[in-house]
Amino acid sequence: MRVKYSALGAATALASAIAMGVVAAPAQADTPTNGIAAVSPSISPSAPYKYYPDGTPSNCAYENLCLSVWDYTKNQWKVYSLKTCNKYALSNFEGDGFFDNNQTKGTVATFYGSSGNVLRKSTAREQGSIGWSPVWSVRNC
Repeated sequence: MRVKYSALGAATALASAIAMGVVAAPAQADTPTNGIAAVSPSISPSAPYKYYPDGTPSNCAYENLCLSVWDYTKNQWKVYSLKTCNKYALSNFEGDGFFDNNQTKGTVATFYGSSGNVLRKSTAREQGSIGWSPVWSVRNC
């Protein structure tokens, strides 16, 4: 499961490391709007993904749950296609994004918080926007 840090704590740790010469300062292009170094969103177990520069695609393949999250390291939408039934742990999914539940009719996808609490359920076929910050895992079936 991912570990979340407060923006102040992360900024303080990074500033200390830079002052000690342990790490180089991040490039300006690689930082989100809050000034913290960007890290690409990821999923475990791994799942296929594609990048889209303009908006979010509406071409989620049938029998998939697609998750769209902004990747600050690429300045593009990173869209995961979840087909294999599993519970997926999300890392560095932050800010607003989208989902497209294009699985077989009636299939329920569940979005979970940090303690395993259910945040949202989606029955196929549903599309919508979602705030990724509180979402720590997703079960697509």
